[in-house]
Amino acid sequence: MSIDVSWDDDTKTIIRWDFGEKWTWDEFHEAFRLSNEMNNDRSYRVDVIPNAANSPHMPLGALSEFRRLDDQLPSNVKLIVVAGSSPFTRSMIELFGKIYRVQSWRTAKSLAEAREHIIRDRQREQDLSA
Repeated sequence: MSIDVSWDDDTKTIIRWDFGEKWTWDEFHEAFRLSNEMNNDRSYRVDVIPNAANSPHMPLGALSEFRRLDDQLPSNVKLIVVAGSSPFTRSMIELFGKIYRVQSWRTAKSLAEAREHIIRDRQREQDLSA
């Protein structure tokens, strides 16, 4: 499979998808299925980092596929931060967010920046609930 799915952290609160150079929407759907399986018994917040640093291209149909995934996200998934993506991919994600008014998708230039987005969002969530 051209998308490897694993836990990004030892506490199992971030799932990371590492994209290969070429991948298909079928592989994308399988990565989503595996993520849901990993997240199945979690009652706490889990975020997802699709790491696209090695994936300069995206198959056609991105907006509809992103929408399909977003509609099926488990309720405990709060952020999807696409890391290391190309300018085109970042533009597609920003367009997706504007068209569908989705606030849970972000982009980052690196894995480290993606993790920082998640940390800041979790801190903001804690501050609001305090």
